[in-house]
Amino acid sequence: MAESTVIIGGGIAGIAAARTLQHAEIPFTLVTPQWGGRIETSQDGHTNYGAYILPDTSRHILQFATKGRRIHPLKIHFHNKKKSYRFASAILKREWELWRLLKATTYFQEEFLTFRDQCLTTPQDEALRNSEYLFKLYNTPAEEWIQTKRIANIVYEYIEEAVYMCTFTPIKDLNAFDLMQIAMYIDIPVFEFELNLEDMIGPIKDYRLDASVELMEKSTSGYTLTLNDKNKLQADRVILAVDAATGSSLLQLKHDRIEAKAHMFHVKGQLKEKHEGDLEIFNDDSPTIFISRQEDGSHLFYSTSSNPELDEFFIDPQVIAHRFWDPAFLIGGHQLISMKQNNQLWLAGDYNAIGLENSYISGISAANQIIYEIKAS
Repeated sequence: MAESTVIIGGGIAGIAAARTLQHAEIPFTLVTPQWGGRIETSQDGHTNYGAYILPDTSRHILQFATKGRRIHPLKIHFHNKKKSYRFASAILKREWELWRLLKATTYFQEEFLTFRDQCLTTPQDEALRNSEYLFKLYNTPAEEWIQTKRIANIVYEYIEEAVYMCTFTPIKDLNAFDLMQIAMYIDIPVFEFELNLEDMIGPIKDYRLDASVELMEKSTSGYTLTLNDKNKLQADRVILAVDAATGSSLLQLKHDRIEAKAHMFHVKGQLKEKHEGDLEIFNDDSPTIFISRQEDGSHLFYSTSSNPELDEFFIDPQVIAHRFWDPAFLIGGHQLISMKQNNQLWLAGDYNAIGLENSYISGISAANQIIYEIKAS
């Protein structure tokens, strides 16, 4: 069966690509066994098991999201080795470092939002190279950048735990671009959220082929795709919008990014007194990543361990659900992954920059490049 344009993957990036092509009235087929990708929730739909928080700057995703509780810094409880403290105690005693950090994050925010706008029509890796500042950050180890900016104390007392919560990865394994993507939210509101997946997929439901791709082979006119039922699709153009780890494996991509992994436990049970913040976050020496209280009184418990000591934190804990994100995403490294592999193949997803908004924009970008080429031919 021959198709002009095929999108592989029904997650955030694939949905964005499909909506963009559909709006431009470009025919396509979207191949996916399910909608949503790594967007997964509890049975009642109120607790996110995958992507958990959303910054106020996520203007594309916010079209389809309902904001929940704000993650307020004053209600965060930090755990750094044997020390526990609140936001104010970590910040106020580091006044000059806080000023230097805010100066750096303000500049990064401006550059990063410009980069995002460019990514709507330009491949992610190309847009990063176009910014001398961001490209330098991508090629600088996070620890080196922290020392250069003279902000080590405030980072390792406050930012480290937030970075660990969002990346499941120690700072020593990150580049400065990864670090700043999290650090910039020190003065940007961040919220829990509920995503309205039905609104997102409404215009594109009929374009879906319920299948998965097991093999991609380059052909003279594009790609031959072997599906899980052994049927084949011939595509002139392909947008590969699966998660970065799967895409890298499918295409045998060479890169130096690492796989971030974590176990998620949805737990019913009362937190012990020393862990009664809305959000408990831990430094990267701990197997416990974070604990977040949900509106119904249950908790999300993220850990690097498959069998954490829940009794250490809860009275009579009961596990409602367990997910192992293996991997959750790729992160770190200094080698950019090309989003336009060739004239017939585009990548869409968090290959070079993590986060829902970045993934969604990468889908728009791949589709916009195809639209431009079709209209120019």
